[in-house]
Amino acid sequence: MGTLGIWVLAITWSLAIEEQFYLTLPLVIRFTPRRRLAYGLARAILITPLMRWLVFHAFASHGIRGQIVVVYVLLPCRTDGLCLGVLIALAYRTPSVWARIVEWQKLVYAALAVFAAAGFVIMLGPSEGTPSDAFGLGYSFAATLYALLLLSVLLAPRLNRIFSCAPLRGLGILAYGLYLFHYDFVVLGFWLVGKFVARKFLSPNVAYAITPRIAVLLFISLAALSWKYFEKPLVKRGHRYKYEEELVSVA
Repeated sequence: MGTLGIWVLAITWSLAIEEQFYLTLPLVIRFTPRRRLAYGLARAILITPLMRWLVFHAFASHGIRGQIVVVYVLLPCRTDGLCLGVLIALAYRTPSVWARIVEWQKLVYAALAVFAAAGFVIMLGPSEGTPSDAFGLGYSFAATLYALLLLSVLLAPRLNRIFSCAPLRGLGILAYGLYLFHYDFVVLGFWLVGKFVARKFLSPNVAYAITPRIAVLLFISLAALSWKYFEKPLVKRGHRYKYEEELVSVA
């Protein structure tokens, strides 16, 4: 049972990173002058690859697999992507900075095109999705790609409309539930179909084709129930609290 619990909860590593970041970020914003906040975020982004290198070598006794896992799941090793998002939010809330970005928007689109093309080439290659180099530059690449995509969506009305369409917004609302449940339900779906359905009614090829579709319907349904009866009430409760205007202005 202990092993099963670890297996089911293993996917929560990224949620743990987010929660640690959410607990830390408000204090950083509260006690850092706004004029210095951008520099602090930029330094954190630049230092993150070095942190990955240090952690990678600090766990040398765990072997290459252990080193990769530790770099994969620790907050100091994944701070660059989170801080890039905060930096974009800060720029968006600073009119003079955002006006300059609007002037350079063609450069943003060009950079996005280059990174997207490079990402497509990497996906076609033998990459396993977890960079094994000590600096974890693959993580920096992915963070930059998504930061450029976010900037482009904010800058380009047409792209904004595409990413704001109802189906995508609906999936965004269910995102946490979908993330938590998808792996377990895919595995469960394959096991159920293989054990009880395929042997009696379907050929192996047909069973293999329909199982992911059944699993998708299952975990989307469960994510919708989770949102309606668990997550949404918590969000509504959080919105009851009002924050001081001074804190909002520097957020």
